[in-house]
Amino acid sequence: MNLIDQLPPSIEWRIYSGDTARLTVIIRDADDQLVDLTDYEFESHIKLIENQGDPEEIISLVANSEGMLTVEIPDTASLNQTAVFDIQSTSPDGVVNTILRGTIIKEQDVTR
Repeated sequence: MNLIDQLPPSIEWRIYSGDTARLTVIIRDADDQLVDLTDYEFESHIKLIENQGDPEEIISLVANSEGMLTVEIPDTASLNQTAVFDIQSTSPDGVVNTILRGTIIKEQDVTR
């Protein structure tokens, strides 16, 4: 039996409480070319448990024409120690795709 896997890549994002958490996601097409993200829409939320409740925090997303998506959590201090998130894109022709999912693990800071 063959398996067709359409699940998005999954990461564990470790952050430090009180710091701005930021990462850059580079998006390429099937031919390994950078995707122009200018006309794409992106949405992302952080939740304590997948598929339950309202989002705990909204992640800031900024895309550019060179296939780069900057992902930022400005207020990490308010997050619980462990949460889940994903990032969805909507292409100009309306195709929705989850491009990344993962778990956020927050370490407590020493200096407050």
